[in-house]
Amino acid sequence: MRFFKFSILIVSATMFLQSCDSGEKEGDAALDNLMTDKKSVEITQAQLEIMDGLIKSIPTPLEISALIKDEGIKFSPHLLNPANNVQKYSTNAKRAFNLGIYGADLGYINIYDEKQEAITYLDAVLSLSDQLKMSQFFDLATIKRMATNSKDLDSLMDISTSNFEKMNAYLQEHKRGNLSAYMVLGGWIEGLNILAEVSKSSKDVKLMEKVGEQKIALGQIMLLLDIYKNDPVVADMLPAMQDLKKIFDTIEIVQVYKEPTITNIGGIMMVQDNSSTTIKITPADIDAIAVKAKEIRNKIIS
Repeated sequence: MRFFKFSILIVSATMFLQSCDSGEKEGDAALDNLMTDKKSVEITQAQLEIMDGLIKSIPTPLEISALIKDEGIKFSPHLLNPANNVQKYSTNAKRAFNLGIYGADLGYINIYDEKQEAITYLDAVLSLSDQLKMSQFFDLATIKRMATNSKDLDSLMDISTSNFEKMNAYLQEHKRGNLSAYMVLGGWIEGLNILAEVSKSSKDVKLMEKVGEQKIALGQIMLLLDIYKNDPVVADMLPAMQDLKKIFDTIEIVQVYKEPTITNIGGIMMVQDNSSTTIKITPADIDAIAVKAKEIRNKIIS
């Protein structure tokens, strides 16, 4: 499984970061001068390490988008956060949350090879990153080339995975790790919103099960938010996220272990995993998740 390490997005968040070593000194100064909306919450080194591990364990919206397309579902632009909303985000918290949102949207757009939409949303991503003083992580020429070429998606993900880790470490070093948490939450909730809406209308079994799988990711998200529970922005989001968790708590994920099969193919020993996972989720569960996910998402993009 590929992991959600923003770029973005992060996609991660998010997914379209390109590190520029030559701009590090200039970036350091810019970030030092960046004023947060609220006083930064001090966290321990142990918590930073936990946070890094949690971010690495959250699945990327790109996986979700690929599954939606593979199931024969048509591209639905109405599911996206309108790119022109970018001008509304005047606080750093809103900018970070929606950097995650737009990263997830960009992943969805790229999976469907919607080149013109990709350019529009890429501009929104770059605008927010500039306002957050993180534009030094973006190589515009490379990103635009890769974002409009579906054959480069694997390379794009590899680049974003590596560079989100750098960006996250960079933000933590400058006591701005809360921005990473905002981006991760924004990207994940947008991916869930898209998946839940499509599942609700299509009643596709694989997509419904994928919604159920997000119970695991949500557990990681809640642990991440707990690290920043004293952050006023996170504290404001927690009640709705806890309500979402209550809905997911009713979903049962059953894992059945079976001994693996070992075969010899051309002199190479191959191990076949025979274990299986069953996700018990109903259309009513999907409806409830879709409603709550949209509520949280609309709070973020408003």
